[in-house]
Amino acid sequence: MGAVSASASSRLLRSLYLFFLLLIGTGRAAITVYQANKQAAFSTAPGAKYTGPSPLPSPTVLTTIPINLQNSGTPNLSIKQKGSFIGFSIEMSVTNQVLGKNSTLIQVPFLNLMTNIQQRAGSVMVRVGGNTQESAKLVEDGVIPDGSVLTKDLTGVTGMTQTPPLGFSRDLLYMMRNISSFVNVHWFLGIPWFVTQLFDTKIITASQEILGDYLLGLQAGNEPDMYHIHKHRNDSYSPFDYGGEISDLLTQVSATNADPSGKAMKLLIGPNIAEISWTPEQVWDSGFVDKFHDNLAYLAVENHSLMFEMNTASCGGFLGISDSFTAALWGLDYALEMEHSNFSGAMFHLAPPTNQSTFHQWTVGPLYYSALVMAEAIGPSNNAQVINYGVDGLSSYTPIYNIYENGTPARVAIFNYIDDPSGTNTVHAVISLSGATMPSLVKVKYLAATTVVQKGGYTWAGRCVDSLTFGKNFESDGRPMGQEDIKTVDCDTTAKTCTVDVPAPGFVLVFLNDDAFTEDKGAPSMTFPTTAHTRLTITVSGYTEWNLSAPVLKIDSATVEPSVLATSNGFRKSIHKLAGTSKPPSAAPRTAQSSLVVFSVAVGTVVVMLGRAM
Repeated sequence: MGAVSASASSRLLRSLYLFFLLLIGTGRAAITVYQANKQAAFSTAPGAKYTGPSPLPSPTVLTTIPINLQNSGTPNLSIKQKGSFIGFSIEMSVTNQVLGKNSTLIQVPFLNLMTNIQQRAGSVMVRVGGNTQESAKLVEDGVIPDGSVLTKDLTGVTGMTQTPPLGFSRDLLYMMRNISSFVNVHWFLGIPWFVTQLFDTKIITASQEILGDYLLGLQAGNEPDMYHIHKHRNDSYSPFDYGGEISDLLTQVSATNADPSGKAMKLLIGPNIAEISWTPEQVWDSGFVDKFHDNLAYLAVENHSLMFEMNTASCGGFLGISDSFTAALWGLDYALEMEHSNFSGAMFHLAPPTNQSTFHQWTVGPLYYSALVMAEAIGPSNNAQVINYGVDGLSSYTPIYNIYENGTPARVAIFNYIDDPSGTNTVHAVISLSGATMPSLVKVKYLAATTVVQKGGYTWAGRCVDSLTFGKNFESDGRPMGQEDIKTVDCDTTAKTCTVDVPAPGFVLVFLNDDAFTEDKGAPSMTFPTTAHTRLTITVSGYTEWNLSAPVLKIDSATVEPSVLATSNGFRKSIHKLAGTSKPPSAAPRTAQSSLVVFSVAVGTVVVMLGRAM
């Protein structure tokens, strides 16, 4: 069971909460509203104004840090962890934007991004769920038009998040299964929980039938401690009531044979609380774990900061923090701390891309870099153990984690949160190893940016923007670009130490031997090409539309009018059939624009395909 002690859970949650109170003062994150023209992202409120990087620490921190490793017998190591520890959480209502339109039209950038993780970790965990799972209904084939997998009832929105009831087809599950045939993705889903008399159990039966062994677990409710706030339960709803509902589910499933194999009811995930009204301790005190021990595959917390919905802040996040290099460092740091504390997985809750272009349309955010580096830090062996390294005088600006394989030191992860281009606060990590011969050199990879507030353009294993990076905003199709640059550091054979420098800011992963080098050990390296594209409408001054069916126009550069770009993203995102930026519905007026937009292809010359929009 992927369990964690109640004390460790509370300690991590509360420390994170206090961290963000200190970081943003009295600011509040905007909530996400799941209907047309109301989806908030990166909103700020009075008191949450971003003012730039924090000043240098005073007094100064320890910058020459001894890291003394033992070849065996190190106490207090974590449980054995998987390289797939960091997974991804996708709100069910936007799966047609992230995963694909249907089972035959899958998003190539998503496949490429997942295969990067698989290459290092061997597999990837993805959760499809959230608020919109709670009233989602599996509908008959053919009910949803235009080959889509989702439909939304915008007249029935509920709660303060204005969540619309969701209908989905079996083809959504087939799309997930097809993704797993390309990349080793394993899935979490959720059982609708707003209506419990009777439960809608169709997803239990269908997910087993279609996903098979790729189904990792079924979430039993999403943030049940907030049900009374959203008016889905009365104010007296308690952990005991929630446990009673799980008992009702088990009874109903048994009576109706909704779980013919008997496997699904051993894959439940709970309590999935947001820790708004209940604490984990209150749930444990209700006898939850003992009563449902045979049915629970995972104990999970569900509060936008840990486990099933983990991120820098609730929903849209904070400008200057959630979209900066700080977030990449924090995500990696916090995941390693969770591993040290014996959590067994965490899901980064991601926002959907908008349909900006045919090919390079995605923005790879900082937390994806966290997931990528984490996969490499832990590796595919399933034998890695993590410890938060403590030494007298070590600052919270420079956390260090040691990663072991079967009790033997394998990798060292070193952070530097300080923003100081002068070099004064560069960390000099002096690594020594007792009980074994120190290698003559070590390999080192850097996660780098010029400042903690940098947005995009980070590099992993290369100090240049054009090295192994995924590009800046709207430049990625999920494939790494550029030549990888792995550094080597010579060790002092006399002193039996290796000194590795960590810039301010920056992160390094030190590989202590060739066996510890994890890239490409999870799966063969591969990428997926774009095999289909939408036809595009181009509007220029004097024309309302160019309808050229055959020509391909090659151009070197073009400009975009800022006022056009500012209003181009996500027109009626939640109800348009492509669920993203596209032409307006036919009833909307067409207007000519004086701009020409360049759409980048994956490789080679910049090309624009001219024609009528799909």
